[in-house]
Amino acid sequence: MYKIAIGEGISGKEQIDDVDVTRGDGGKWRINYWFGGDTDPEGNKTVEYLLTRGTPYRDVNIRHRALGSLLHVIQDSYAKGHTRRSGVSNEGGYLHLGPIKTFHCYHGQNEHAHTEFDTFDTDNIQVSNLENFNPFWGARSAIDACTRIIKLWMSGTKWGEQNGPLSVLEEVFTLAEDVTAGDNDI
Repeated sequence: MYKIAIGEGISGKEQIDDVDVTRGDGGKWRINYWFGGDTDPEGNKTVEYLLTRGTPYRDVNIRHRALGSLLHVIQDSYAKGHTRRSGVSNEGGYLHLGPIKTFHCYHGQNEHAHTEFDTFDTDNIQVSNLENFNPFWGARSAIDACTRIIKLWMSGTKWGEQNGPLSVLEEVFTLAEDVTAGDNDI
């Protein structure tokens, strides 16, 4: 998604089946691993379709949509309903979440509990004051990671550059030493 957002070698017109993803160690895997004839969308659809679902709106900015999609995944990775993280510390008045111990599957989760983690009163939040987010599990960690990605995007930093987006995402999605299989237990 980041490469689409900065226009680095992928436009969104490519079929899902044809897209390679580069790992930090230089290895590659194909995104079509997750898309086939039984998924929606299927692997023969374009990446643009994956992001827009064929909306009739004509002024969709695919690059902005890709960036938003990436930021959403980062944010969810710090949410209690989506992951369990280890190495939590309370430094500077808010929780710093560590590596991912478990990814949660939404199917089979207690919907009430999941919704509870995603819902909070926003009437008294001033978004310009980060301390307003301190009480919310994972919010500051998510804001910090997203801010780093946005700054890299704004400067046009390429995917694999030193201290670039790949490095940030490897940090965000680091797995804990005691990682466990995914579950729906939040």
